Amino acid sequence: MTGEEQAACEAKKRSLRRTIRERLREIPPAEAEKSDALICKKLLQLPEYERAGTVFGFAGTGWEIRLTAFFVQALADGKRIALPRVIGPGQMEARLVSGLAELVPSAYGIPAPPEDAALCAPEDIGFAVVPCVSCDRRCRRLGQGGGFYDRFLAAAGFPSAAVCRNAGMSEEIPAAPWDYPVDLVVTESCVYRRNA
Repeated sequence: MTGEEQAACEAKKRSLRRTIRERLREIPPAEAEKSDALICKKLLQLPEYERAGTVFGFAGTGWEIRLTAFFVQALADGKRIALPRVIGPGQMEARLVSGLAELVPSAYGIPAPPEDAALCAPEDIGFAVVPCVSCDRRCRRLGQGGGFYDRFLAAAGFPSAAVCRNAGMSEEIPAAPWDYPVDLVVTESCVYRRNA
């Protein structure tokens, strides 16, 4: 990818992020809660979830999807849960928690495991659920732009699913060679698989 192509790709991503974020912010709270519940239910039915001993997820804020029901059921199912903790620019690691009440505000204002939470090695993660601004049906994911999840997933050997509201789906996500696709995209109404 040339410098010019890269600049054009990044400009398309910025424009798409603005458009989708505006759309997602307009969703009424009751509709967002219903959407969250449907997405969590679909996640819990996945074979990737069933096989995992440790699941990795995130604490949604603002217009993002809330995975509370997913985490509560994962703990009830005897699984370990891990969430990200930022350790540097574009870098994060997984830390284990026994419940969402343990989370503390991070430097980015996002709830995260406390500094003393046990580290979870990537090879111990069986299934990861990651956030996005938007996705397409080919399992290309548009994140917030920091590259945290692209780096984290590129170094991993576990299956990953991006959760995306139907309202956040796009026909096509502009992608650079370093943009890492997910294995699945889970919406309220559908599960898309990259290799299907």
